[in-house]
Amino acid sequence: MKTTFKIGGMTCPHCAMRMKNALMDIKDVIDAQVNLMEKKATIISKAPIAESVISLAVEEAGYQFEGIVE
Repeated sequence: MKTTFKIGGMTCPHCAMRMKNALMDIKDVIDAQVNLMEKKATIISKAPIAESVISLAVEEAGYQFEGIVE
């Protein structure tokens, strides 16, 4: 399952790596890609991940969850 969403507050490559690590810690996530320039992230998971779970992971890492991208 692939989910792409917007993230606010990332300003440098360190931010993107921190965000990727936080996303990889979510249960069932098998890959996470973070695009600093586009302020987006994509996760690949074994099962659907609730938007609230993604939002919590983003916010606990110190960034703003700005919604799923269709």
